[in-house]
Amino acid sequence: MTVESAVRLAKRRHAGGHVLAAAQAYQKILAGSPAPNLLQTADLQHVLGFALYQLGKPETGRSLIKASLRAVPVNPDGWVHLAACMVGSSDPAAQNRAVVRAQVLAPGHAEACMMNCRVSKGTARLAAARRARTAGPSRPDTWHELALARLEGGFSFEAAAADLKRALCLAPAAGLSGAKSSADRWC
Repeated sequence: MTVESAVRLAKRRHAGGHVLAAAQAYQKILAGSPAPNLLQTADLQHVLGFALYQLGKPETGRSLIKASLRAVPVNPDGWVHLAACMVGSSDPAAQNRAVVRAQVLAPGHAEACMMNCRVSKGTARLAAARRARTAGPSRPDTWHELALARLEGGFSFEAAAADLKRALCLAPAAGLSGAKSSADRWC
């Protein structure tokens, strides 16, 4: 198996919720032969770091992501994952800088828009939620985030309800468990 196919398989596991199996696969690829090239190594460090964060090892995860970004600072996914690993940290300014860096590198990056929405307040949050929805219109989480921004900002309840309904209707297509029966009633 090539490094590329092993990485694709590990990332599919990760996206499918098999975080521990993905982390183990990332580690195996990093230690394996043939050795991954510089770009592959940086990518593997960043996804391994995010997996470790998800597995309850935030410091190790952040360290790996930072190392990957030192090697390849133009990876918007790495900056988004670094920001995600910093949620609730004692340095919200650093988290915000990571979000801004991701958005500068990839203005329409749905995850960067979502993370920007989560770190913003008031009308800035609503604007970020609208950008997230535009970047990922078929993603239920972008519609959900827009509804929350409307509600938390004291904006239109009716618009928030419509956004939540849209999120619910998109959820079965996104493969979210338990969403089908609710969507059948509302969509």
